[in-house]
Amino acid sequence: MRKNVIVLTAVALIFILALPGVGLAGPPDEATMVFGRPDLGSGCNFPCEDDASFHAVDKIQPGAVTISAGGTVTFDMEGFHQVAIYEPGIAPKDIEPDANAFPFVNDANGRIFLGGLTVDETFTFDEPGKYLVICNITPHFEDSQMWGWVIVN
Repeated sequence: MRKNVIVLTAVALIFILALPGVGLAGPPDEATMVFGRPDLGSGCNFPCEDDASFHAVDKIQPGAVTISAGGTVTFDMEGFHQVAIYEPGIAPKDIEPDANAFPFVNDANGRIFLGGLTVDETFTFDEPGKYLVICNITPHFEDSQMWGWVIVN
């Protein structure tokens, strides 16, 4: 009798988890990353050695998001920023800003997307992987480490 109850409970659980909209939640299908925090710091022009305002303002929040394959990320631009997305396997240390393109990073090696300047963008990530996302403005990338990750499962 006890064995039958355990088996029936297991079968019922499997059936319930198989129903549409029910089951263990995976990563979301969409996320948002905000480029810039105009509400932080004093807004001084770089370099802001007294209070590090430049570093406070120019960040990506959150620094990493996780989505499902086929999901989208919206990049919300708050100020003078430009999103660049790199293929899995590229790390910040691999990015080499082009001095001739200043103030832009302009490293096309492994780049799969370059958004418009100060324009909100949405990008669909079809393949699993860990994608590097940077601000394509050289001082933001180099001095503020304005980069983050999109993790696609």
